[in-house]
Amino acid sequence: MVDHREEVVRKLARLRELGAEGELERRWEEGSEDEEDLYNAGCLSLPDGVLPEGEAPAERELRALYRLSDGPRFGMVALRRQGSTFRMQAVDVEGRPIHEGTRLVLGAAGDGVYILLDSGTGAVTVYDSLYFKYGQESGVRLECDSLFEFVDTAALGPRYRELWGPAESEWWAADPWWNYLVEIGFAHP
Repeated sequence: MVDHREEVVRKLARLRELGAEGELERRWEEGSEDEEDLYNAGCLSLPDGVLPEGEAPAERELRALYRLSDGPRFGMVALRRQGSTFRMQAVDVEGRPIHEGTRLVLGAAGDGVYILLDSGTGAVTVYDSLYFKYGQESGVRLECDSLFEFVDTAALGPRYRELWGPAESEWWAADPWWNYLVEIGFAHP
């Protein structure tokens, strides 16, 4: 069984060792004149960790992540800084809740795409609030059993391709973060 927490610790250490933040910024500055390159600026941010507040046992993994990095960004995955999360209830097209209770919004994975933590179970759901606008049957893009599984497999791994639209659209092929994940061996094409 994979220890996702240990994998995240290892991957963050490797990114810092590689100077990945500076490298991706350098690539952006030397990149093409394409307007989409504006998105690429700052596609990786690894702020120092903090000593998190709160004692809710269900949010233990969130506190552990904040110790590693407070509000990191991995491509289109932008996690909120400690103390800036908020609660939200995801609904279907008819306004009915898709989960019981509310979820803690940890961050976003693009416009209108929220990363939600179930404070009871620790599960993470990536939810597109505008799914009906694009004719999709569900707003749930991705589900993971834990926060560290999400960071390990989606933010820093092969499931990154599942975050925005159908994988068969191959939007991710031009994404600088995806290409870097492949380059350093965290994901495979």
